[in-house]
Amino acid sequence: MNVIDSLVSEIRMLRAALRAATTTSWHPGPKLTPIERFLLLHEPEPNSGCWLWVGHYSNGYGRFWFNGRNGAAHRASYEMFVGTIPVGMQIDHKCQNKICVNPHHLQLATPKDNVLRSLNAPSAINARKTTCANGHSFDALHRRSTRGGFYRACKSCGAAKQRRLRATR
Repeated sequence: MNVIDSLVSEIRMLRAALRAATTTSWHPGPKLTPIERFLLLHEPEPNSGCWLWVGHYSNGYGRFWFNGRNGAAHRASYEMFVGTIPVGMQIDHKCQNKICVNPHHLQLATPKDNVLRSLNAPSAINARKTTCANGHSFDALHRRSTRGGFYRACKSCGAAKQRRLRATR
């Protein structure tokens, strides 16, 4: 049995004990610590290793009350099991699963890196492009940067467009 299997087994036993202790109809049971509450609100997925959040959701991400505020469950997981999150940093899901709260699948990232690692964010898709729509390379010789460097435009296509415009005048 590997470490992850033993951890999953331990979590399941703890979860069963916590549910048994808190299910009486006349008494709410003992006050749970944040880690105990957290362990009740996720399910380990054996194939991917993800811990799938089964608690409250908002915008596709799990929500969890931690440190006096209602925040993202994956951020709470990182803070509980790994450490603090520095100002200006975000938590990136290495597994690309928004509801995963496994601390081994979470990593610190700058906002730019977090967006660029995304599979379907428009800016990430555009950053991965190596040619324009007409097949011209986006190398330094064939591209121009506009709008403060945030937009790539093909020099060849721009020159062809200018020629067409001049011809119609």
